[in-house]
Amino acid sequence: MPLPSLPNEILAAIAELVEDLADIRCLRLVSRAWAGAAHPQLFRRLDWGPYNSVKKAALLVLARPALAFAVKEIVLELIEGEDQRQSEIEKLFSMCTNLVCIIVTLETPPLLALAALRAATSTKIRELYFWRALRTPEELVAFTSYLDTCPNLARLGFEGVQIEDLDELGDDETGLALLKQSSTRHSLSTLSLGVNHPSRIFKLLTSHSHASLHNLHVEMRDEERDPLDLSPFTSLQQLYLWRDISEDEDEDDPDREAIAFLQRCNAPPSLRHLSLDLDYNGHRIWRYLDSGSLLQAIPQSISTLDIAGAMSETDQVVRFLKSLARSPTLTSLKLNIYKHPASRYSHAAVARECRSLGIRYRLSLFDVVCIDKQKDGEYGSGRHELEGLCKELAWDGGEWEEPTSEAEETSSGEEGE
Repeated sequence: MPLPSLPNEILAAIAELVEDLADIRCLRLVSRAWAGAAHPQLFRRLDWGPYNSVKKAALLVLARPALAFAVKEIVLELIEGEDQRQSEIEKLFSMCTNLVCIIVTLETPPLLALAALRAATSTKIRELYFWRALRTPEELVAFTSYLDTCPNLARLGFEGVQIEDLDELGDDETGLALLKQSSTRHSLSTLSLGVNHPSRIFKLLTSHSHASLHNLHVEMRDEERDPLDLSPFTSLQQLYLWRDISEDEDEDDPDREAIAFLQRCNAPPSLRHLSLDLDYNGHRIWRYLDSGSLLQAIPQSISTLDIAGAMSETDQVVRFLKSLARSPTLTSLKLNIYKHPASRYSHAAVARECRSLGIRYRLSLFDVVCIDKQKDGEYGSGRHELEGLCKELAWDGGEWEEPTSEAEETSSGEEGE
């Protein structure tokens, strides 16, 4: 039977499986039957923002309720003073009965957002990302009450709480007791936590997820006194640590925080993938950091390692690869590496060592050059600067070519021992 002759329900089911919206638009041009089946899929994701241009698709769904069945995700961005459109927002959530994912942005007032979420009639919510910190017990109670209405929730992103004197107040006074009770109804597979009281909130949210949690995203903070204990999470496979650094936080040492976290978290043997983003906003990528100790702190079970926002010196990387501290299961490595004028090993030497161990790699290359020199041409004690070579060395496990780099030609020492 030719595809256009199939029942409309079958065509709609096929269109729902097409992921790329560009392909959906092309599918609409095939025939009238395909146009009718594919058109609603253009409304899978709706954005509600402060400008009409942002929420144009959402307003169209409000005007044509027949399109609401296709909506799977809503991104909500509200601002103070938008109360007059609250009824429209609540109506939108009540219409979208197949809603699966809700994202509340950083700028959105929590109580406004939660009032809209309470109007949702979908019982299929599996993903909730709430990126505005809760600052009052009233907001925390409202958030927890909404969690109770999402029995199938599997992925949660939560910025945390900023309730004044939280540690001095009782759990009943702040709503934390209610959060603990609500969390027993969910078995999360993915959890992303912001910087606000991550340890305490983490324990509450994951009390019933020890066997189900596979992916954990955590924002680190330097004042963390009660580190996360990951040992109960027997199925944890991926850990992503990041630090959001502003331009005026030059005193911070994110790699030291990462070292402390990794040494104290009691990573379970199931952990395979580790990503570190030590400069989430890219303010300090120009700084070359001492990452030797960071490499030594990597858990032994890791097979895939990705470190961004920090520079690893070539000698330190080679020593790590040659040492017993290297994870015996390590199969993939992604690093920014730099070569100092006094470095013994070149960029290419790092690539060769990875290849000899069967480790797939993607290495972004940098050099540290001395700006100020003494008259005799020797390097003085002047300023150093990080210089990107606009080049990568990469190997995906297939055919391997002998790596070469400009830095190798000026290497100051022998590469092998």
